[in-house]
Amino acid sequence: MDALAGTQIVGDYWYTWAGSISSTEQVGSTTIHTGYAGVGYGGNNGFIADGTAAGLQWDDSPSTSGAGAYGLSNSHVAWSQCSDYYPYSTSDSLTVNKPTMTGYDAVWFLGATGQSQSGYANITYETAHTNCGASDTCTDTPSWTATGNTSEISFLCNPCAVQTVGGVARSNTFHDIQLVVSIGGFSSDPLPFTVYAPYELTCCNMTSNSAFFDGFETTVTLTLYDRFNDPLVGLAYNESFTATLIPDYAGLSGWGQPTAGGVAGGWVGSMGDKMGAFDGTGGSRCTTVANPHCTHPQSPLSTTMAMHNNQSWQVGNSIVGYGLQVRTDTQQFYVDHALYTYPVGPTQP
Repeated sequence: MDALAGTQIVGDYWYTWAGSISSTEQVGSTTIHTGYAGVGYGGNNGFIADGTAAGLQWDDSPSTSGAGAYGLSNSHVAWSQCSDYYPYSTSDSLTVNKPTMTGYDAVWFLGATGQSQSGYANITYETAHTNCGASDTCTDTPSWTATGNTSEISFLCNPCAVQTVGGVARSNTFHDIQLVVSIGGFSSDPLPFTVYAPYELTCCNMTSNSAFFDGFETTVTLTLYDRFNDPLVGLAYNESFTATLIPDYAGLSGWGQPTAGGVAGGWVGSMGDKMGAFDGTGGSRCTTVANPHCTHPQSPLSTTMAMHNNQSWQVGNSIVGYGLQVRTDTQQFYVDHALYTYPVGPTQP
C-alpha cells in the first residue's frame, strides 16, 4: 500500500515559488510514519515531473502493519519570492480489512473418527469471510492453516470457503490449537480451538445390601468428567469384561460371569454400577450348590474372596467395547459383597 503526500506549484512563474509538506500516517490511533520535505524556489524533490514539488512516499504491507483505518494528514505551505504565503491542509483515508471466520471454537472426540452423538458433535464448521470491498480484486479461495497441537484435528478441504474441522484426539490444554484463514496473502486473527473428550470416570460411594434371594448386591456410584473437570451428561456408555471369570477361591464353582452391556445416551451425570451374587437369575449369580456360597452382607464384611474379573468402561457408544475408554478396574467379589480394586482412569488418550 502506497501513501503519497506532496505540494506542487505549477504555472508561468512556478520557479519563483518554494514549498514544503509535513505528513503523518496512522492506523487507527497508532502513528506508523511521520515526515517533512521542503524545496527552495524552483526545486523538485518529489515524484512529480513538472513545477516546484515537495513530496513524501511510504510503502507499507497491511499484513505487517495491520488491518484498520489508515489515515494520512498533510500540512502544505507554498511561498513566493514576493512574500506570498499560502498554508493549507489535506487528508485521505483507506480502510484495510482482515479476513475473519465464524463458527464454534471447539469440537468433540468420542474415541473414533466420525463417531458422534447429539450434543457431542465430532465435526464443526468454520466459515471464511473475505471482507473485500466492492472495488477490490478478491477472487482467491480462502486457505486454512492450524498451529499448536494440530494432530488433534483434521481439515476436510483446503482451499475452501467453509472448512469442516474434525476432532481426532483429545486436547489436554484449553485452546491448544489456533485456526487461521487467509486470502490473497492476508490472514485472519487466530481462533483459539479445543478438542473436548470424555476423560475420567470416578467412583465410589460403594454400598452393599442383601439381595431378594440369598446373596448380596453392591452399588457403586460413578461420575463422568471431561479433561477440564466438567461433569458430562447424556452420553452413551458401555462396560466390558474379561472373557472368563478369574477364581480366587480353591474349588470355585457355581459362580456366573457378569453380563456386559451398554446404554445409548443414558448418562445423567452419575449412575450406579451394580455387582451382585445371589440365587436366581441375572447379575453374577451363585447357585444353591455354589462353592463358596454367597450370603447377605455380614458385619463385619467377610474377607473370603470368591472370584474377580477385569472391567473396562467406554463412553460415546453403547456397543460393548466401543467408544472412548475412560476407566479400567477389577471387580472383586467376596462371598458377601463386591469392591472395585486397581482402578486406572483415564486409560486412553
